[in-house]
Amino acid sequence: MKKTILFLLAFFLIQTAYSQNGGYALIFDGTDDYVSVPDHSSLDFTEFTAEMWIYKTNSGDIKLIGQAYPNSAGKGWSLGITSDNTVFAEAIHNSGNKEWTQINNGTIPTNEWTHVAMTWKRSDKLILYINGEKIEEKASDAWDIATTSLLIVGKAPWYNINENHFGGYMDEIRLWNTVRTEAEIKANMYKELAGTETNLVAYYKMSNGSGTTLTDNQTSGTNNGAISGATWKASGAFAGSRQALDFDGTNDYVDFEYGKPPYNNSTLTLEAWIKTTSNATEREIMSWDTPNAIELRVNEGKLQFGINATGWQAITGSTNVNTGNWTHVAAVKNGSNITLYVNGIIDASGSINQNPSGPHFQIGHLYGDNSTRYWFPGQIDEVRIWHSVRTGAEIRENMMKTLAGNETGLVAYYRFDQYDGTTLYDMTGNGYNGTLTNMDAATDWVSSSAFNTWIGSESSDWSTAANWSSGVPAAGNSVGIYKWTLDNVTTYDAALSGSPELNSILFSSTATPTVSTGFTANGTIVLEKDINFGSNNITLGTSGYLSEGNYRFYGSTGTITTTRNLSNIDRQNVGGLGAKITTTANMGSTTITRGHSAHQNSILRYYNIVPTNNTDLSATLVFNYHDDELNGVTEANLGLFKSSDGTNWTGMLGTLDSDNNTITLTGIGGFSLWTAGDKNSPLPVELTSFTASTVENKVVLNWQTATEVNNYGFEIQRSVVSGQRSEETWEKVGFVDGNGNSNSVKEYSFVDASIPLSASSISYRLKQIDNDGGFSYSDEIIVETLHVTSLPTEYTLEQNYPNPFNPSTTIKFGLPTDSKVVLEVYNIIGEKVKTLVNKSISAGYHEVEFTGTALPSGIYIYKLATEGFTSTKKFVLMK
Repeated sequence: MKKTILFLLAFFLIQTAYSQNGGYALIFDGTDDYVSVPDHSSLDFTEFTAEMWIYKTNSGDIKLIGQAYPNSAGKGWSLGITSDNTVFAEAIHNSGNKEWTQINNGTIPTNEWTHVAMTWKRSDKLILYINGEKIEEKASDAWDIATTSLLIVGKAPWYNINENHFGGYMDEIRLWNTVRTEAEIKANMYKELAGTETNLVAYYKMSNGSGTTLTDNQTSGTNNGAISGATWKASGAFAGSRQALDFDGTNDYVDFEYGKPPYNNSTLTLEAWIKTTSNATEREIMSWDTPNAIELRVNEGKLQFGINATGWQAITGSTNVNTGNWTHVAAVKNGSNITLYVNGIIDASGSINQNPSGPHFQIGHLYGDNSTRYWFPGQIDEVRIWHSVRTGAEIRENMMKTLAGNETGLVAYYRFDQYDGTTLYDMTGNGYNGTLTNMDAATDWVSSSAFNTWIGSESSDWSTAANWSSGVPAAGNSVGIYKWTLDNVTTYDAALSGSPELNSILFSSTATPTVSTGFTANGTIVLEKDINFGSNNITLGTSGYLSEGNYRFYGSTGTITTTRNLSNIDRQNVGGLGAKITTTANMGSTTITRGHSAHQNSILRYYNIVPTNNTDLSATLVFNYHDDELNGVTEANLGLFKSSDGTNWTGMLGTLDSDNNTITLTGIGGFSLWTAGDKNSPLPVELTSFTASTVENKVVLNWQTATEVNNYGFEIQRSVVSGQRSEETWEKVGFVDGNGNSNSVKEYSFVDASIPLSASSISYRLKQIDNDGGFSYSDEIIVETLHVTSLPTEYTLEQNYPNPFNPSTTIKFGLPTDSKVVLEVYNIIGEKVKTLVNKSISAGYHEVEFTGTALPSGIYIYKLATEGFTSTKKFVLMK
C-alpha cells in the first residue's frame, strides 16, 4: 500500500495554486442582442484604435462595433463583416455625399476565435488588421467623424435602426484615442491590460460575468455599457495553440538581445512544444551561449539537456521525440540535478556539475556556431522559461493550456501566435522579444495543432466547436480537458464521444469528464485525477503511453489495449499499463490488454498478454495494482493466478511488495491471462489434464488440478461400448479423495482393472464433488481397442507425463522382445544432458522417472534406441 499523505497534499496545492486561464465573454444571438454605451466626450475621436476578439457563428452583413448619428447619413465609423465573410471597416464624414473611407478585405472564419482591429486618423489613414496582421490601409481625408451619439456593440451603430446583428461571442474590446502600431497590437492582443495604459479610453474585458451592465475596466473608466439581450459565457479568446514557427534546419532561428532572457544556473525550467522527424545529432530547441553553452536539443531523436563550460556534460532521454507528432518537452534544473520530461512523463534524470554563463539566447540554433548541425528542423511552439523549479504535476497540469504571462517565476513566454512579421513576442511583462533571422515571415508562420483546450462554454458535447479553443479536435490533435472556474456562469465538463483518434490527452485535476466512448491515443494519456472509462475500450497506439502518476485509469468492463513488437526487454512497462516484462526472448508482435473487472474472487485488475512467440520466454512479470482495486482481498495475501480461458486458474503466486503495490513472478515460460487474488482463498478447482493409457489389459487414468476450492473428491465413471456404439450408460467404477482447498498442483491416478472382454472402447469422465454436495463433470476421454496382450507387439515410446513438468516426469516405453536399450536426454541444441538407461531389458512395458532439478527451464528431447528401432519426443521443463 503506497503512502498517500504527500500525494494528497500535492493535489490540494495544485488545486489552489493554478486557476484556469480564461474569463467571461458576451454571447449575442444574432437577432436582437446588442450593447449601447452613452455618448461621452472621451469617445469623440479625431484618431482612434478599436480592437476586439470575436467568435462568429452567424452569417450575413454584420456590424461588430461603431458610432454614428441616428441615421445612415450621419458621420461616424463602424467595423463589421460582410455576407461573404470579409471584414468591413469604414470612417464616415457624410454618407449622403459619399464622403467616407472603406476597406473590405480579409476573411473571418466561422466558429473560430479571431482578433480584429481598425485604426483611423484624420488626414492620414484607415488601417485594418486581422489577428495582428495588417490586411490593408487607405488614405483618409481631413474629415471630422466625431460624434455625439452612442457607441454600439453587436449591431448597426445607428441606434434607431435594429439591423446587422452579430451572432457569436465577443471579448476584450479596447478603444484607444490614438493609432496603435502593428507592433503594439501584436504585443498585447493575447494579454489582459492593466487598465492604466496611456491613451486607453474604454476597456471591456468582460469582467462582470452576470447582469446587464458591461463595465468599463479602464482605470476610473465611466463608459459603462447597457446590455440588451446578450448573455454571459466562458471565453476562449486567449486559449489554445494557434500558430507556430517552422524552422528549415538550414539557417532559420530566432535571435535575442544579449542578456535577454537571462539564464539562471540554480533554478531553471524550460518548456516547449516541438514537431520534428529528425534523427540527426545536436538539433537545438533553445540555447544560451558565449562564452559557454547551455542547450536543450534533440539528439538522435531523443531529448537532451547539456552544458559545456569545463567540458561537455549532458542528460539524454530514452523516448523518441521525433515522431512527427506534436510533443511537449521540458527540462528542469535544480542546482546540479537535471530532470527531463516528455509529454509530462519523467524521461531521464542525472547531474551536471558546472557553473556556466551564457548571455546570448536563441531559439532553433546555438549562437556562435553556424555549422548546419545545430539548426532545428521542424516546428516549435509555446516556449516557456522559468527561473523556478517546476514540479512534474505543475508541468503536466499546464502544458495543454496557454498561460496568462504573469505566473510566479515565469521570465519569458512565447506563444508563437503571430501570423506575420519578424518579431516573436514575449507575453510576460519583461518584453524579451526575439527577432526572426533568415526566416520568411510570409511562410514560416504556420498553423499549429500543438494542443486544443476544452472551454465547455456551451455544453458537455464533444462535437460542439464553441466548447473548444480551436474547434472540434481533428484526428491526431492533442487535447487538454479542463474545467473553467467562473463564479457567475455555468461551465461544462467534457463528455467524450465519437471514438476520437487523438495524439495526447490530458485529464486535468480540475475536470470531471464523462468518458462515454472509446478512443485512441497515439501519444500520451496524462492523468491528474482518477478517470473512469466505464465499459468503453481504449486503444494506445504503438507509441502511446498511459501516465497515471498518483491516479487511476479504470473501467467497469472496459479495457485499455496496446500492441507492440517486444524483444529483449528489461522491466519494460509496456504502454504504461503497469505490466512490466523482462525477457531476452523475441516475443514478436504482442498485444497487452488491461481490464478492471473481477474474475471470481480476484482483485479488480487483470492483464491479458498475448505474444506471437509465447514459448521458452523465461520471463519476469511485475504486476502493478492499485489500492482501490483490492476488492475486499487482504493485501498481504495477494498472489498471481494464470488462466488460458478466464474460467480455470492456476495459482502462480510470486513475491508481493505491498509498499510499491507490485507482485513479481520469475521463470514464466509463456504468457496468457493474469490476475491477483487471495492465495489463501484460491480460485475454484481447475482441472488442467485428464489422460488415459492401457497397460496389460488395464486402463490407467491420470489427472491433475492446479487449484482447488471445497473439493470433496472425484467419482470415476465409465461407459462401455461393445460392438456397435449405443446410447451411453454411465457407471461408477471408483472414487478418489480430493484435497479440499489447494493453491498448488495436485496429481491423481486411478487404475480400472475390470475391463469387460467384450469392450471395443470405453469412455471415462470425472464427477468432481464439492463438500456441500455440488458437482460438475469433466470432459470425456475415450480409450479404443482394449484387447491388449501381456507383451507389446512392437517397440513404443510414449509421451512423458506430466508435460510440461517441474521437476520430475515419467517416460514409458514398450519392448516386444528382450533388447539392449539406450534412453538419453538432450537439450534443444543437441547436447546430451543425461543417460537414463543403457543396458539390456526384458520384453514388456517399462517406465523411467526423469528429474530435471539441476537443469534450466526449456525444451528437451528424449531418445529411445534399440537394435533396429529409434524414436524421439520433446518435453518441456518449466520452473
